[in-house]
Amino acid sequence: MFINKKQHPDVYKNRSALIEPNQVEYCINAFTEFVKDQKESNKSLNKAIDGLSSTQEKYQMNQNRQWKELEHRIFELKRLHQEHEKVELQVISWLRKLDIKQTNLQTMIESEQKDKKEITSQIQHLTTSQQEVLNQLNEIGEAKKLISQRLELLASMKDEVMD
Repeated sequence: MFINKKQHPDVYKNRSALIEPNQVEYCINAFTEFVKDQKESNKSLNKAIDGLSSTQEKYQMNQNRQWKELEHRIFELKRLHQEHEKVELQVISWLRKLDIKQTNLQTMIESEQKDKKEITSQIQHLTTSQQEVLNQLNEIGEAKKLISQRLELLASMKDEVMD
């Protein structure tokens, strides 16, 4: 309702406070109400679908992020596994080389020990020979002394005979 002040300035004009609701009769059209309710339901349903779509997109983005992280972790694990295999092969190679060197060193040590035993045996033989030579020299020295003493005795006997 409106008040048209130009053509009918006094129509529908009330200076006192209005008592609401002032409409006695109201016509309801069931189909119009149904359409109105259906529109509200559709709005509510569309809003719920939009919210669900938004949630689904967030969930999908989260899933994609998690898959990318998982792929990255798997890639990193593969890379680490390859590096581990390389290091393992290198360590095995080093251990083989070390084993060969240890075998060579052990052979060398055994050879040196054998040589030392031979040298020790030769030194003992030389020591024994030197001791025998020294004993013979001592015997010769004593024999020399005896010969000297006998020569002196003979010289004195000669002198006596000559006298």
